Amino acid sequence: MIIPFLDGFLRFSRAPVTWLLILLNVFFFSQNYQLSKGCQEQFQAWYDDQDFLYTQGQVYKQFNKDRSLASISDNELIGRLAFKDEGFLSIATTSDWLGDQVAIKSWKSDLNGFMALRAYYPPLMFGVSDSQDNFFSYISYQFFHEGFYHLLGNVLLILLVGGFLERRFPGLLIFGVYLVGGGLSALFYSFSSSMSGAPLVGASGSLCALLGFLFITHLKKKTRLFYMVLPAKGYMGFVFIPTVYWVLWLCMIEDVSGWISQPILFSSGVAHLVHLFGFMVGALLGYLQIKKFPQWVRKPQPLSVGNKLV
Repeated sequence: MIIPFLDGFLRFSRAPVTWLLILLNVFFFSQNYQLSKGCQEQFQAWYDDQDFLYTQGQVYKQFNKDRSLASISDNELIGRLAFKDEGFLSIATTSDWLGDQVAIKSWKSDLNGFMALRAYYPPLMFGVSDSQDNFFSYISYQFFHEGFYHLLGNVLLILLVGGFLERRFPGLLIFGVYLVGGGLSALFYSFSSSMSGAPLVGASGSLCALLGFLFITHLKKKTRLFYMVLPAKGYMGFVFIPTVYWVLWLCMIEDVSGWISQPILFSSGVAHLVHLFGFMVGALLGYLQIKKFPQWVRKPQPLSVGNKLV
C-alpha cells in the first residue's frame, strides 16, 4: 500500500479552505444518509424481484434493437441493464408492449412505484444524470457521496492533497480548482460518454483536479508518501518520490486502464473518464498559474515534527 502523505493531516488553522470542503462533503452526506439508505433498500427489492426483471428484460429487448442485447438470453440481466437507460424509463409505462399483458400490467405498476421513489432519491436530486443535468447539479454532485467508504476515501485524500496545496497557494485558488475541475470534468463526461439513469456523485473528479494541479506545479519536486508492505518495523514508513511518478500512477494509469478495459454493456460503478477529465482540467489550471500568476506561490511555514494534526 502506498498513499500520498505530503504534509500530513493539517489542523483547521493551517488549511481552513480544505477543511471547509471536507465539512461540506460531510454535511451533505449526513443530511441525506438515512433517506438514501431507505431508498436503496426499496430499490434492492426491485433488483431482486425475478418476475419483475424477467418482464422488464423482455420489454427492454423490444425497445432496444441493439444486436449486443439480442445475443443475451438472460432476461433478468437485461432487465437490470434497463434501469440505466433513461430514455427507456421515461416511456416504459406509457407505451404498449408485446407479451403477457397480465405480467406487463403488473410490471408497469411496480415500475411506476420505482419512478415515484426515484424523485426523492438524494443522489438523483444532487447528482448529474440524464434526468438531472442543470447547472446546480454540476456543483452539488461534487459534495454528495452515496456511501460512507466512498466519502471517507475522498475526504482523506482531499485533506492530504488540498492541505498541502493550501500551504503553498491561496485558499480561494484551491477552492476554485476543486469547483472548476469537478464541474468541467462532469460536463466533459456528459458530452463524451452516454449518461445513464445512474447518477454521477462524489468528489473524485474534484480530487483528481487537485492532483492534476499538484502534478504540474510540483512536476520536478519530490513529495512524501507513506508505504506499508507489512504492519511491522522495517516494512512501513515514509519515502520521498518525484511527484511525476506517483501522481501519474495514482490518477492516470489506473483510470486509463480501467476505462479501456471496461465492457461496453457493464459498468464498474467508477466513472474513470471523470477522473481523467478532472486531472486534465487541474493540470491546465496549474499550467496557467505557473505562466500567468507566478506571484501566487507562497513559501509554507515549517510544520511541527510528527504525523499528527499540526
